[in-house]
Amino acid sequence: MPTFQRFEDKTASAYYAPQATTELIRVNVPMGETFILSHFANEVNDARAWGGVLWQVYADGVPARNYDSIYDQLGTASQPREIPFGFITASRELLVFVTNTEAAGGNTYKVLASIKGAFVKND
Repeated sequence: MPTFQRFEDKTASAYYAPQATTELIRVNVPMGETFILSHFANEVNDARAWGGVLWQVYADGVPARNYDSIYDQLGTASQPREIPFGFITASRELLVFVTNTEAAGGNTYKVLASIKGAFVKND
């Protein structure tokens, strides 16, 4: 079992206009450490947004398997969904992107993402 150096909890929210993509969360990983993502959650302020807002998790610049095209809710900020241990790891950075896929002139939505994880020292 790895030795955890410290834990990281981040939550961010913002309003996104149609066709906008932005980085919502960034975790920079220090040299000699690995970040293990343990929990993820996403929310919107309007139920009409489901299916039109896309969340993507990237680890070291690569889309995370099963977390690269999220259109449905996975947990809430107060209860993020657990990810299998070690399933998503990053040695440089972990990013959460959000895209409002509605056509121009569509709705602007408030979106939220929340993550939990831990840094471990590499052997």
